Amino acid sequence: MLTTTWRLLQQYGPLRFSRGVLSVLRGERHTLIDDIPRGNGASVMSHGAKFSVRPGTADQAIVDETRCVYLDLLRAHGLTEFGDVLDVGAHIGGFSIQLAQHFTIKGRINAFEPEQHNFQLLRENIELNGLSDKITPVCAAVSDRAGSSSLAVCKTGNTGGNHLASGLRMKGDYDVATVDALPIFSACQPHSLLKIDIEGIEFVVFRRVQRHLDKFDVIVGELHSLGFCKPKDSVKILRNAGFKVELRGDPRIPAFIPWR
Repeated sequence: MLTTTWRLLQQYGPLRFSRGVLSVLRGERHTLIDDIPRGNGASVMSHGAKFSVRPGTADQAIVDETRCVYLDLLRAHGLTEFGDVLDVGAHIGGFSIQLAQHFTIKGRINAFEPEQHNFQLLRENIELNGLSDKITPVCAAVSDRAGSSSLAVCKTGNTGGNHLASGLRMKGDYDVATVDALPIFSACQPHSLLKIDIEGIEFVVFRRVQRHLDKFDVIVGELHSLGFCKPKDSVKILRNAGFKVELRGDPRIPAFIPWR
């Protein structure tokens, strides 16, 4: 079980978060977990970025996917400059790091990753690329309420396949801190970017913030099906919020880009 601590201000100072997001995290007592040990990955290069990855896992493939799918979707729509960025389901930093290196970010990138081993590498990779002044890692899941929830851990080498559990607790699952999406989203500055890839729980987040997406000009990510939702349910929420929505790839698990 992860313990929620408040060491952020003492260790990193107030400038590590955008002002609005920092105040929300302070009020809800959620922080990055700074007592998790460092990762022990193998170092690889991807288009000028350094990444520590776990051999025999999907780590490097997921890093490459974020560039070939998500970042290319943004470029294809001429979207290269943003206010704040929320990276929800940050994995080991593939999206946040490459975004920070190749796009213009006026605010901060706040990268949320609840799985503790992914978070080790997320933090390590941010430091490897000298981006600690631009990206703040947070060891928590974004959901529809603050507190804690059970994380269903993928039992294969798909290190990006973990998600908040909605059913019975299985062997290997453990509790993680959760952050309420509503105040986090509302605290972002105008013209911000949301990247979200959380294995089906994106519908829960969109349902929570559906009337509070005005700070975001664009969203990018992947939509999944769970027992209680399908990709079309998230698309409906986003279109009702005024977004045009483009889907690409496998219709069962499409990459998507809603923009205004």
